[in-house]
Amino acid sequence: MAQLHPAWLLLVTLLAFAGQMASVSATPQIIILASVCVLGAMSFLLGWTYAIYRVARDVSAKNNIEQGPNRSWVFRLAAVAILVLPIGLLDLPPVLAGLRDLVGGVVVLPFFASYWLAAGALVTAEGHPVRYPTNKAVGTFLLVFYSFIGAWYLRPRIRAVLEAPPAEEPVRLD
Repeated sequence: MAQLHPAWLLLVTLLAFAGQMASVSATPQIIILASVCVLGAMSFLLGWTYAIYRVARDVSAKNNIEQGPNRSWVFRLAAVAILVLPIGLLDLPPVLAGLRDLVGGVVVLPFFASYWLAAGALVTAEGHPVRYPTNKAVGTFLLVFYSFIGAWYLRPRIRAVLEAPPAEEPVRLD
């Protein structure tokens, strides 16, 4: 899934926006359809981000590149947080709308964290350790975040990481 053609990501992103725009007319059938579109699109984008993370960590492990602890639990947390997203499509009273916006703001945090983890893992697999935010890691984060455009630039980098020969073991002369 990490090598998915970028056109599919563009289509899924358009589907998510279409789902949100369709919720403007407040019939129950449209809201349910919009919720399904938004849930499906966000799950798909999260799956693509997780695939980048797994591929990059596997390549780093194969090439004996130092990497941080496995934080795949962040992706699971983001997957659970997706279930809260359809609440944003409902028209609620002001008090509940404020609570909904607060919960929605907290729910977004695992998504940003998962995008950062995928970007950091990819930059590390390319041979640049990410111990602090470098311009390469921040640029890759923005490419993952804006997946409908960034996928066109990330796909060649992912292919290069996958096709790179494994690092050679240093020869010891004992």
